[in-house]
Amino acid sequence: MLACHGGQYALIPCRGASGCVNADGRALCDTSIAEQGDACRDENTKACAGDRSQVLICKQHTMQRYYACRGPNGCVSSGGKLSCDTSIAKEGDACDKKLEGQAFSCSPDASAILVCKGGAFALDQSCKAGQKCSSLEAGTHCAKPGP
Repeated sequence: MLACHGGQYALIPCRGASGCVNADGRALCDTSIAEQGDACRDENTKACAGDRSQVLICKQHTMQRYYACRGPNGCVSSGGKLSCDTSIAKEGDACDKKLEGQAFSCSPDASAILVCKGGAFALDQSCKAGQKCSSLEAGTHCAKPGP
């Protein structure tokens, strides 16, 4: 789909499952999937990266990295909503400031619990020897691995 920005046309890819469709004489573009560097129309619109590893955001009409989705479910777009699995995060990964002190993740090696602080994940607690970080529906905690 073409869009005009600053007096120039830019191609906006319709990478989502619905692609580009004609509805009532108007082109509708599914932009729920994008790649970093793709042109975009609406500032702050979010999309999943094609490899599901991150959420991208439209800034200055270009899709840019926003959040890493390192958990096993990655980034999923369903019914117009994005879901980013941050059950695994690295120190310094971006997180939503609205979730400060409420969003917890395991480090990639499961040796620590990270917490969202100041818009980035930071060390909250190191797991004791013989324990591993686990992120379940009941919460994120350090425990001895089960048999």
